[in-house]
Amino acid sequence: MGSETGAWGIGRSQQRRNVSQGVTGKRLCFTAATITALSIGATFSATTPAAARDQDPSLSIAQADAVRDFSIEEQPLNTALDRFSDQAGIFFAYKTGDLSGLRSRGVSGTYSAADALRVLLAGTGISFKFTDANTVTLERNASEEGSGPMRLGAVVVEGTRESPYGPVDGYVANRSATGTKTNTPIIETPQSISVVTRDQMDARAVQNVGEAVQYNAGVRSNLQAESSGLAGSNITVRGFGGDGTAGTSGNEYVDGLRVRGTDFAAAGFEPYLFERVEILKGPSSVLYGQTTPAGVINHVSKRPTEESFYEIQGEVGSFNRFEGAFDFGGAVDDERQFLFRLTGLALDTESQTDFTGRDRKVIAPAFTWRPTEDTTLTLLTTYQDDDFEGGFVNRVPAFGTIFPNPNGEIADDFFQGDPNFNSWDRELFSIGYQFEHHFDETWTLRQNARYLHNDLELQAIFGTLQADLRTLNRSSFSADETSDDVTIDTHVEARFETDPISHTVLLGLDYQTLNRHTDRRLGTVATIDLFNPVYNLDIPALTPFQRTETDEEQIGVYVQDQIRFDNWIMTLGGRYDWSSIENENQIANTSSKQSDRAFSGRAGVGYVFDIGLAPYISYSESFQPQPGVDAQGSAFDPTTGTQFEAGIKFQPNDYNALATLAAFQLTQQNVLTSDPDNPGDSIQTGEIRSRGVEIEATASFDNGISLLAAYTYQDLEITEDNDGNAGNTPAGAADHWASIWGDYTIQEGDLAGLGAGVGVRYVGSSAGNVENTFEAPGYTLVDAAIRYDLGGIAPALTGSQFALSATNIFDKRYVASCARIDRCFQGVGRSVLATLRFRW
Repeated sequence: MGSETGAWGIGRSQQRRNVSQGVTGKRLCFTAATITALSIGATFSATTPAAARDQDPSLSIAQADAVRDFSIEEQPLNTALDRFSDQAGIFFAYKTGDLSGLRSRGVSGTYSAADALRVLLAGTGISFKFTDANTVTLERNASEEGSGPMRLGAVVVEGTRESPYGPVDGYVANRSATGTKTNTPIIETPQSISVVTRDQMDARAVQNVGEAVQYNAGVRSNLQAESSGLAGSNITVRGFGGDGTAGTSGNEYVDGLRVRGTDFAAAGFEPYLFERVEILKGPSSVLYGQTTPAGVINHVSKRPTEESFYEIQGEVGSFNRFEGAFDFGGAVDDERQFLFRLTGLALDTESQTDFTGRDRKVIAPAFTWRPTEDTTLTLLTTYQDDDFEGGFVNRVPAFGTIFPNPNGEIADDFFQGDPNFNSWDRELFSIGYQFEHHFDETWTLRQNARYLHNDLELQAIFGTLQADLRTLNRSSFSADETSDDVTIDTHVEARFETDPISHTVLLGLDYQTLNRHTDRRLGTVATIDLFNPVYNLDIPALTPFQRTETDEEQIGVYVQDQIRFDNWIMTLGGRYDWSSIENENQIANTSSKQSDRAFSGRAGVGYVFDIGLAPYISYSESFQPQPGVDAQGSAFDPTTGTQFEAGIKFQPNDYNALATLAAFQLTQQNVLTSDPDNPGDSIQTGEIRSRGVEIEATASFDNGISLLAAYTYQDLEITEDNDGNAGNTPAGAADHWASIWGDYTIQEGDLAGLGAGVGVRYVGSSAGNVENTFEAPGYTLVDAAIRYDLGGIAPALTGSQFALSATNIFDKRYVASCARIDRCFQGVGRSVLATLRFRW
């Protein structure tokens, strides 16, 4: 067996925990042999890294006690030992036949070499002994000869270990399942992925998912700022959102399952419920079915834990904000077969805009049952009740915000609606499960499922500016919407080797169904003076204009193979979908039905150098059914997306850091545009292209410094259009934006536990309307935070914390974006938040 020097996802795993592994060893049918000398020649196989051969033993610390990072996936035992040798500088000697047909479950985390090797060999029937500082001999356990399967006791190692479904210690995530639906190092995924960890969110005290992702490359969020009751859901990725234009969302996922609903109640999740938020950038239909070209924004829920913990926190802040939250978890029984977690939050706050505020209550129980070492079932539930005073949107004209207005400047707290009318009330309930079973070292079955119910009532008022530049003509709008969403994803994973190539194959079937009912009404409202508003008016009754019942269904089958050969990695995937949409117009008493089929593919290849540098190229596709018909009654084809991406990822061996440089071209076809021959109808001749470059880096160092940095250049262009806008930039899209956040925590001395962070966000000018007749100016905002670990006061309080954070600390007044000349969204001024958290 030759030495293999491939570096497969070298990095620092994070979450500190006890790792318990109890596995069944294979029966061995040959005689055990113990190695007593290293000079037996061809009878034995050895792996010897150059570093170990050249090292002077007298200058070396004991390899058995040296602590280092390990990242070795499940694979044949002989290749796992090769990689262990490279990462630990250990010389192995063993009889080749003793390892034949054996597999290792791998090891990932920070351990001493001895502890890591104990985990690597668990269940194989192979024992080890350090014969000197750099040499380990392996032998098959004599107790296994002629015996049946042997159950080993639990191997308990205190170390650090990262799961793609769990928390991360620090800012740098090394692994993700969002890009492949398998436990894969990010450096091995040939597509851009950004991960916002829980520690990042806590350090910046994020209040919505939009704030969580606003320091990531390629992502813009909160384009409608505080004026949206769905604050945080206005997210674009590489220029695309829910409908392929700037300023919307629609690719929200929770635990790998798409979240769908009505047009006004599909998102707006509480970030306290999640361990991490992950952004897979670009078309991703090969794994997720019908999606927009934006990609996937996946929220990873907090899950039950083996170790007991308790957390309670309180917050007070600007705009009369009061919040209380709790998070409890642990094992129910001594054998840790039953685990639980209970997370909850209550929030009451006003906001920058007059007559607006939020009242939120959320609770999320979770329960895990592990009947065997190979089987896990986790139940995840959520109930969220949102009551947003003032409705979901507040628009202001460009005159008086961007452009001078002879009547003056529009106040940043101006409200265009009426407190007697505007509201946005939503109840969300979900229940789902995640099931996983390992049949053996090769085959694993997983099934994830969720039922989600949305119930929404909203009332809003919209205005258009008159020629006097001070009077808004207003219309009233209301909607009652409900939706029931069922999603089931089942796949089997097979890890095997066709020498010398290793494979991770995924075979999957998923099913999605959505039933939604929409009842919408329109009316008129008295005008309002921008500079002398009068409120509490009588609102005339509204007239129904839309009442629909819609049923959507999708079935998809997919296959993916992650191939590894030496240092080469390749990902190939394909998917075929069948979808149908039935729509009933209950006012016109008509109905329609359309069916679509589509194939989606993805291919990527990369090379992982031993130093942690990984160049890659990839191609990916997306599709999304487009409801409706043209003037001739023909159903629209699905919109499609294609992306070419090339990049370099760098994860240095000696530092806990990850950097990515990516260049891409992303195109969406079959976009609806106006039909010039049939006013009021649409045809599919539109196309939008996004080109750009993204640079992103995250790091967490042992000296207490953590960093986030990102830069994006984006050229978003309407390349085909019947409305005369070809060559223009979609409204709200900017060409440049950048951000940097630095954080430092004192590690030693009397001030140990005192930390502070500061961040700067820059967004360049953005298109004010699709005609590109004006721009919203660029802006620069500064954020900051300071915190203190209360263990400095009393050791029993270690892990508890007081923090003070602020966004837009210089109270910069700015416009976040515009959709047209009378539809701009004012940014949020300075906001200060104090947080007291106890954890034990």
